[in-house]
Amino acid sequence: MNKQSHETLSFIRQIRFPLALLFIVLVFGSLAYHALWQEYNATWLESIFMTFITVTSIGYGLDHPLNNLGRVLTMLIAISGMGSLFYLLSSVMEYLVARGLSDPFGRRKMQREVSNLRQHVIVAGFGRLGQRIVEELAEENLKFVVIDKDDHLAEQCLEKGYLFLKGDAEEDNILLKAGLKKAKAIIIATGNDADNAFIAMTARALNDKIFIVSKADSDNAVRKLKKAGADRVVNPYAIAGQRLVNIVVRPVALEFMSHTMQSKDSGLSIQEFHVLADSPFANKTLLQIELRKKYGLNVVAVIRDGKNIVNPDANLIIEPADQLIMMGTEEQFDNLNNSVAGALAKASN
Repeated sequence: MNKQSHETLSFIRQIRFPLALLFIVLVFGSLAYHALWQEYNATWLESIFMTFITVTSIGYGLDHPLNNLGRVLTMLIAISGMGSLFYLLSSVMEYLVARGLSDPFGRRKMQREVSNLRQHVIVAGFGRLGQRIVEELAEENLKFVVIDKDDHLAEQCLEKGYLFLKGDAEEDNILLKAGLKKAKAIIIATGNDADNAFIAMTARALNDKIFIVSKADSDNAVRKLKKAGADRVVNPYAIAGQRLVNIVVRPVALEFMSHTMQSKDSGLSIQEFHVLADSPFANKTLLQIELRKKYGLNVVAVIRDGKNIVNPDANLIIEPADQLIMMGTEEQFDNLNNSVAGALAKASN
């Protein structure tokens, strides 16, 4: 029996007595009023109604007059009925308060939401880097769930409306609760390379198809994390160092790229396009598919078999499984995707 079922049974046992007591008062009162008002040919509905308004102290008035015995009966029903009703209500409130205290961050509701996620991203670690990662995911309107052991960080996630699971991402059950089997990627960003490697290894063992990206603090850790199962490993210190040098050496070019990639106002973005076997671009040259002429998109690189073909020649033949790295506006990318989708739908018919 799981914890939730146990709590439900405990609640039922807790309210069983006051509920039975209230039921007895209602039945006794209805029978008593029906017997008391026999001379007035009172209906059962009138007797039940009289008992109900007495117990709830609504006081709509009397359908028939009461003698002294009736008045005494009414007082007894009112005292016992209201007592049992308050007893029942206090038991319900006690259960609700206890349930709230045992789940201060709404983890049950959050777990239900997490279990409904599909093709989402798991972020392991919510430190400074993890928080920045989550901000970027939110900007991209991607579904994600955060895992961390810190209760204080759970409060921060709740304040921002993020899905959060408290626990150790190294544990199988935590990763499974985060929906690892249904997720499309996991980003590992804890502050310890050894922990990152263990999380990568655990995630790969649980889902051999998930895309794993991990942070590393050293070049040595990069190699170990790749061996542990990470598809991509990023050393933020190496990237920061390279960026700082580029600011000195080529500040204008870096400023342009930073503005293009980070600012929503620029209108430009760099995106990837995966060429499928039945794509209208497959087995054609860049010149023939006319991406610049038709859509206004510039191909800056082609990724083929893990190798980069930078600034590709117009006569390069695009092969199935190639990835085109292009620069353009969101509208231009939307036009491309809609055109390709239409061509594939037409071909299937």
